[in-house]
Amino acid sequence: LPSVLSSLWLTGALVSVDAMGTHRNIAEQIILQGGDYLMALKDNQPILKGLTESIFSSTTPISVYTTEEKGHGRVEKRTCSIMDTTLLEQEGMYEKWPGLKRIIKMERERTENGARSRETIYYLSSVEKDEASYYAMRIRAHWGIENKLHWHLDVTFREDMCRVRANNGAVNFSAMRKYALEMLK
Repeated sequence: LPSVLSSLWLTGALVSVDAMGTHRNIAEQIILQGGDYLMALKDNQPILKGLTESIFSSTTPISVYTTEEKGHGRVEKRTCSIMDTTLLEQEGMYEKWPGLKRIIKMERERTENGARSRETIYYLSSVEKDEASYYAMRIRAHWGIENKLHWHLDVTFREDMCRVRANNGAVNFSAMRKYALEMLK
């Protein structure tokens, strides 16, 4: 990820990163290159995730934004809440994350065929906005891109059905599928 980021012009850009890329050095690189970050916070940062969960369970957020979508036989409700980093500062975590301005909680509740599921994901951001709707739209856009790519790979190219496993075959086939998808677009 650092080498990919270094090849990009990030000035004024918001870089959204899933939990695998949520590391201080990545945050620092994005900030140094003039960008901002929105990083998913999961179990790869257990102390910070625990503090963030604790803060959201005991404090009133700056802003809350809720959306509800119906389609494809399901209802999905998303609630985005944001906090500033004051409470993290008190725990000594603030200085360890370059540019950190907001912590975000995204709750998703999905009802499909009578079955209900819930998921909560936390995020870190260097953007200092006080509207939860701003973060909700950026998080949704991140997953929209991810979902569209995987849907095409699974449905159009039947990637999940592929049994190529030897040597570099799986990586080569994956690259060819993505190239073909771009050519078709």
